[in-house]
Amino acid sequence: KYPEGFCTACVHQRPPRAHHCRVTDRCIAKYDHYCFYIGTSVGLGNYKYFVLFVWSTLVHSCVVLTASATRLALLAFSLLSELSASTPPPAAPHTYGGGTGGGPGGD
Repeated sequence: KYPEGFCTACVHQRPPRAHHCRVTDRCIAKYDHYCFYIGTSVGLGNYKYFVLFVWSTLVHSCVVLTASATRLALLAFSLLSELSASTPPPAAPHTYGGGTGGGPGGD
């Protein structure tokens, strides 16, 4: 049996509150998780950078979503205004046979 605070995977003395990461195969102080997006374990040394990465990704997503929605709204507005400008005004009612009223054959 190994003493307390000894990592059996690394075969080293580990710092307090450290855990062994199976992906990187080393002990990480205040280990949180392994992040595939940044390609490393999130722990004491890089937790603030990971939180900054998550927040910047969120802000970037909001900016892209807002810009896309604005562009789509402007495109729809321009298409609708172009469509309404290109349609002719409604035609006057058609009168048959010289204008005495009555319609076809009703003179």
